[in-house]
Amino acid sequence: MKTFIKIIVSVVVIATIVLVLLPSQVHVERSIEINASAKNVFNQVNNLSAWQAWSPWIEKDSTIISTYSDLKAGVGSSVEWTNAKDENGKQTIIESADYHYIKTKLEFSGFDNPSYGTWVFDEVDGTTKVTWSMDTDMGWNLIGRAFGLFFESMVGSDFEAGLSNLKQVAEQIAEKATIEIEREKIATPVWMISMKQ
Repeated sequence: MKTFIKIIVSVVVIATIVLVLLPSQVHVERSIEINASAKNVFNQVNNLSAWQAWSPWIEKDSTIISTYSDLKAGVGSSVEWTNAKDENGKQTIIESADYHYIKTKLEFSGFDNPSYGTWVFDEVDGTTKVTWSMDTDMGWNLIGRAFGLFFESMVGSDFEAGLSNLKQVAEQIAEKATIEIEREKIATPVWMISMKQ
């Protein structure tokens, strides 16, 4: 019996040491190229209510109920959500540089430390590379550190789905804008008056 207890204690001690040595910082990052201007794509992210059209979590969970602040876009705007499982959270835009950069603060029920989402938009010749990342500090939460080992793959797949949805939405908006411009060019005659001496 004493031997069994020693084995259990040894396993617990070793497991604790392993968990303590795990990194507390977790980073997830995904990128995609979108055939639309940085302004177009930026506006779909900077306006939190626009997330309804492409958010991977809203797509996965139809029971999510979102409540928006009076200010829906830019620094200070926020959204709070809950779902049928009573999972609550809040996202707030804390930094926003027009058409280039956005940073959000994410607070989840059951987690002491917030996470931070970062968006970078780089446009070259009408195509925008969008990079979406999230950073979380698990602190001394040993279970959180263990969870962090799987966080990248789990959240990474959601980021990929969200970016794919965002690409579809932004490119449809860009295509519609192009069609409207072409239609305007065709429908509006241009008159020229010429005077000769």
